[in-house]
Amino acid sequence: MTLAVELDTDSLSTSSKRAYLADLADIRSWCASRQIPGIPALTALDAFVYLVEQRRLGRAHATLRRRRTLLRKLIAHGSVAISAGELGMVEDRFQKMGDDATTVLVVSDDAIIRAGLRAVLTDSRAGCWTEESERLSRPTADFWDYVLIWINYRHGLDPYGPLRHINSMGSTFTAQTPIVAVYTGRLTPMLQLRLAEAGVRYAVPHAWLSDHLHLLAEMLDTASVPIQFHLDTALAMRQRLGLSLSGTIDALLSAAAEVPAVVWTGHLPQTHLPISRTEVTRLRRIAGELAGVPGPDFSKYATSAKRAPETPEWPRVREVVRQALNLTD
Repeated sequence: MTLAVELDTDSLSTSSKRAYLADLADIRSWCASRQIPGIPALTALDAFVYLVEQRRLGRAHATLRRRRTLLRKLIAHGSVAISAGELGMVEDRFQKMGDDATTVLVVSDDAIIRAGLRAVLTDSRAGCWTEESERLSRPTADFWDYVLIWINYRHGLDPYGPLRHINSMGSTFTAQTPIVAVYTGRLTPMLQLRLAEAGVRYAVPHAWLSDHLHLLAEMLDTASVPIQFHLDTALAMRQRLGLSLSGTIDALLSAAAEVPAVVWTGHLPQTHLPISRTEVTRLRRIAGELAGVPGPDFSKYATSAKRAPETPEWPRVREVVRQALNLTD
């Protein structure tokens, strides 16, 4: 695709055409480096990340202005899916942030929370973008200095639905990017394990954050999240909870979501569950093999004619799921 196809070049001088060609090549190269299919596939988030990265590379203000102009020309020509309004929003956030500002991706499925946190961070000149959890972007995942995720948003049975999307991003993302989880309610040991296994490094209660919201940008900029909010390693938590050191709770919760909710929320005996014995056996096997829930103590069967089961007993499986979902009697 040539510049003449993508832009109206009649009003441009030769030097301007040459500069725009170089800009166009740079954007294409950036897309390739981020595994974005091409300029037509650019989103508003991609445009924001691109501009911030260009600034961090020391591009001149004139170059940055010209590349923003190029994006507007591409929009006018229909060569990119971003709207003029979206680009205006990108430019506004880009211009408000400081040159060496900390970049924060706010992830929440609540529009009011997204707007509030964005306003606080933007007013502090941080580079902030907000997104719903299911719209997390893989191509730009490693760009952010921090990801701030609001984890309380019910998805079916699970009150911490956004954690599913953090899990789906993979360990490479969470190893590179510090994730701060904001939560309401109790931070139970099993919820702490879920957070740690998802790659979350810090768990901050909403009540504390509300009282210290004016310090949020500085706290992230100086990497000074209070020590009481640092999460222990998943292995240490598993050891304390009596689980094996391999496996993830998410594997069991994914299977738990496939059966009627009353299996976990109700108090039916196993013989009256609305699932088959085969399904119970499958869940017990997943709990043992994939989630690391140990089988019963063999000493209980030392003098019994019954052989000890190789998978965890059903009450233990149900207990683990309920704790992970923060269900209380």
